[in-house]
Amino acid sequence: MSRPAVVLLELLLLAAPTRGQLRWKPEPTSLPLPRAEPALAYDGARQRTVLFGGRHDDPGLADTWEWDGTVWTRRSPVQSPPARIGAALAYDAARGRTVLFGGRSATALSDTWVPNRQLARAARKIPAYRRRCAAV
Repeated sequence: MSRPAVVLLELLLLAAPTRGQLRWKPEPTSLPLPRAEPALAYDGARQRTVLFGGRHDDPGLADTWEWDGTVWTRRSPVQSPPARIGAALAYDAARGRTVLFGGRSATALSDTWVPNRQLARAARKIPAYRRRCAAV
């Protein structure tokens, strides 16, 4: 199991009720597809875990989801990165935003995205594609 999937599983287990507090509740109507190699980060300001992309079956995914500790919500940004697997996602506390870097689709990607816009490669010193990169 990939590290982001393990982290997501750990977050879900931490949010689960403890013994003796188990109670029935309705099945969520909206959940992200199961996936491998998603990008995952915790947005401390909004207290949300953000999930982007990954692989379900063969194609890469280009969907954005947020987990508030109880409910998954699908987000539809005006402009969104193309589908990718193995990208790195981190929360930039100084700027109050998540930053997505790289990953791969049919080719290796070395682009950087913040909500609703892509950072111009020519305007920034952006590192080249890195296999199995991580962001903190």
